[in-house]
Amino acid sequence: MRNPRRRRTPRPWSCHSEVFPVEGYFCLPDAVGTATLTETSTGQFVETGSGVFAFHGVDAFDLHIDFADGSSVQSGLDRDVVSFVFNPRGRTVSTVAIQDLETIYDAQGQAVGRIAIHAVSHATYTDLNLNGQPDDGEVTVQFDRFRLRCA
Repeated sequence: MRNPRRRRTPRPWSCHSEVFPVEGYFCLPDAVGTATLTETSTGQFVETGSGVFAFHGVDAFDLHIDFADGSSVQSGLDRDVVSFVFNPRGRTVSTVAIQDLETIYDAQGQAVGRIAIHAVSHATYTDLNLNGQPDDGEVTVQFDRFRLRCA
């Protein structure tokens, strides 16, 4: 049975694409080319009767880069998992976890390498002065981790 104190809003959905120049790309520092990126976002907002507000969602990315030498990069699994929880007493918890697996292709279209990115960013703070932003002394947990693997 659904909790009658919870109010759910419809899942937000957005999708947009952009094209932009690339000069150097992770494992390919000398590569120059053009990237096409499409981002699709889904998620759900939940507000409880006690005023706790939460968002959980996924940003999925489709990335293709064509380099001047004919080689390219194509994303496979490429997503950011996002979670935010806001408490009316000023407590905020946010986490973003990133998984990005890409394949490098030579000018003939043969797979010649892989790029793997795994990252996580987390923060917990209590907004003691209720100004809506973390100030000195309010952050209780914060860390960022980033791992890049080229094969």
